[in-house]
Amino acid sequence: MNMLVNKTHEKLKSTIGRKLLLYILLASSCLTAFFTSISFYLDYQTASQSIRQTQRHIEANLVESLTNALHDIDQVQIEILVDGLMRIPEVVQASVMEQNDILYESKKNLSELDSPESSIFSGIIISISKNFVDKLSGNMNYVHEYTLDLGKGFPPGKFQYTLSLKPMYVNLYAKAIYFFFSQGLKTLLVSLIIISIVGWIVTRHLSKITNYIETTAPGSGKPLSIDRQDFHREDEIDFLVETINNMESTIYAHNIKKQKEIDEKEQQVKNSALLASLSDLAGNIAHEINNPLYIMLGFLKLLNEKIAKLDRKDSETERMIEKINHAAQRIQGVVNGMMLFSNRKKEEEYTYFDLKKVLSELEQLMQERLRSAQIELSFGFESNSPIYIHGSKRQLSLVILSLLNNSIEAVTPSRHPWIKVAVTETNDRVHIKVIDSGLGIEPSLQEKVFEPLYSTKSEGQGIGLGLSVSMGIVKQHKGSLYVDNKSENTCFDILLPKAS
Repeated sequence: MNMLVNKTHEKLKSTIGRKLLLYILLASSCLTAFFTSISFYLDYQTASQSIRQTQRHIEANLVESLTNALHDIDQVQIEILVDGLMRIPEVVQASVMEQNDILYESKKNLSELDSPESSIFSGIIISISKNFVDKLSGNMNYVHEYTLDLGKGFPPGKFQYTLSLKPMYVNLYAKAIYFFFSQGLKTLLVSLIIISIVGWIVTRHLSKITNYIETTAPGSGKPLSIDRQDFHREDEIDFLVETINNMESTIYAHNIKKQKEIDEKEQQVKNSALLASLSDLAGNIAHEINNPLYIMLGFLKLLNEKIAKLDRKDSETERMIEKINHAAQRIQGVVNGMMLFSNRKKEEEYTYFDLKKVLSELEQLMQERLRSAQIELSFGFESNSPIYIHGSKRQLSLVILSLLNNSIEAVTPSRHPWIKVAVTETNDRVHIKVIDSGLGIEPSLQEKVFEPLYSTKSEGQGIGLGLSVSMGIVKQHKGSLYVDNKSENTCFDILLPKAS
């Protein structure tokens, strides 16, 4: 374990140190180059302005003084004026002539253009600057010539001096190179110090965090802990540790939740298989009952016709036949409900149908059961116009039938049971509310009643699949099914999109 920690620490230290050094040097180099350029530009402007002022001074004062000295043939004064001009670093040659004869001339040697070297480092920088200026620049000497007007009767004189910009550029480049390299050296030293501080404050703790991540399985519930006795105030490292621990706790809770969801999904698959088996069984039973039932109803019809033709009426026999026919009709209603439940197709065909007709058919289907339980069923519509819905007529009929069956079983023991189906419309939605005389569902159970295999009925009266299946059907039709907790009585609300 210690070998792994040390290896991780060295890896982090090496990686972060190199990157940090590279980024600091890169950023510093860019900033230094930027500020060096600005400094070079400002120094260039200052030097250029100084040279222009020198030229204006020469034109304004020196030319006139030389004219007077030449007029008076004052050789000493001419030499003093020319030597004074030569003290300007940029002036490399100056001469005064009379009738093409040079009265006085002064020149600088190339070595005189060199700046005094105060140290080996300064000498190297100046040498580099000179080589750089020599390679990049062409002719830097500019000759200026003036005619000296000595008055009437005297031939004009001539004043000439040569201005070189090389000293200015050498000085500017030397300053720029010195500034750049001195800043770079400072940056390198600061970078090394910063890397050492980061290694002590950050890297060694990051290695512990990395080791924790590498050796601890996500979602294990084991928190991360690092010893930071050298700091008493929280910083980003502490926040990182707290975030990792929070993430670990979240993953741990998420794993538990996911496992629960997986278990629920597996149970739903079992429930779907059970529902499919019940559906097939219901279809088979309904089919087996339907065949003899149709024969029974047919013979009852023939028997009624024969009795009607007899001259002698037997009221007792007619009454018994009527009871048998009534019982057969009840059986047929039950069988039709089973057929509705069992009519499962791999791909349901969606059609446009009138919701009012579906409710009317369901009323006829459940009429006998409602009558025997003495339950009053009523329907409420906002208008007499048809209400068209696009979807599976069989599936949505099964949903409403399931809600009606639940209501019948819930309110049968009460004294004055009733059930109401209220249908309202909006621009694009249809609300189908199935309300009964019950006192509602407890808030804690309003979400739970839609879970598979959950039932509030007594043992043996239900397996808890009706509302779960109904919820799935309604969602497939882009609708919703929920308990209306604002109603005083038990109310299930189906919300479906209305056909355009």
